[in-house]
Amino acid sequence: MNDTAVWGRAARALRGGGRPLVRVTLAVTVLSALAGLALTALAFVLARPSLTGMWEDLRWARSAEDPVTTNPMPVYYLTVAVAPAFLALLALAGAALQLACTEAVLARRPAGRELWRGGALRRAFAVRMLRGVLVAVTAVVSLLVCAAVSVAFSYFLGGSDPLGGGGPFDRPTSVLAMVAAAVLALRLGFALAPQSATMEGLHPLAALGRSWSLVWNRRALPRTAGVLAAAACGFTVLYLLIRELAEPVRPLVRSAVLSQLTPNPYVAQAAGTLAPVAVAVLLAAAAILPPAQALLAALHVRLAELKGTDPRHSAEGTVTACQKSG
Repeated sequence: MNDTAVWGRAARALRGGGRPLVRVTLAVTVLSALAGLALTALAFVLARPSLTGMWEDLRWARSAEDPVTTNPMPVYYLTVAVAPAFLALLALAGAALQLACTEAVLARRPAGRELWRGGALRRAFAVRMLRGVLVAVTAVVSLLVCAAVSVAFSYFLGGSDPLGGGGPFDRPTSVLAMVAAAVLALRLGFALAPQSATMEGLHPLAALGRSWSLVWNRRALPRTAGVLAAAACGFTVLYLLIRELAEPVRPLVRSAVLSQLTPNPYVAQAAGTLAPVAVAVLLAAAAILPPAQALLAALHVRLAELKGTDPRHSAEGTVTACQKSG
């Protein structure tokens, strides 16, 4: 397979998209920031009883000159509860950027209004959500299988309880190692599913199957893995750099919350901690996602051509029909 053709097609898409693609990226970034801010405010409102209780425990401990004993578990539970909403927001933003880059690769102008109104965006979003659910379920199943095997070995061969304190399941690195292989294999195989849905008009399950058939072969696997690895490394480096540069925002946000919103130090500390993280995630994603999505779209076109189909032709009718139905 000619790698130069893939890189050249992606580069032409980014150059040809030009200002429209930049406008879509800025619009998605701003809207994501506003929606994320609204979700964060809702999370703080829901967590207010727990944060107030923690603050009252802190004040009582200080007045009694006793050690501070607060229970942050309700806040952690709430964080887990609202996490799906944030993940859905990230999936929607990623779907919009992916669709804009796909349009650019197909040599069509990535006009913003068509993106928001068209059914292609719904397809891309549905595929991303389904892919995320399957990856999460795979991680849980892998962990349960590892736990069952560990308990069986401990039962038949003797030894300490692997699920007890101090065992491998208490160490995050060990847990990640248990689920990494299955999660990475599934995520890699489904890497081109959003492109399959938007370019070929497939429903979510068919798009996942199509991506699996395109990726898992000798020619496509290393190239897909290379694109994903490069995007992950680029995002990580850029995120860490921007977060370090945004650290001065932390005390400013903390002081603003204490002086303008609430004297609760836990609320102020949480808001100050989240601010540089949110800035780094938004800016790093805005910089890395467009070229990564353009590369994946160009790779999808090339792999489909090698299998005897041309998604550029099928996508024209698909996107038009989606826009009419939208």
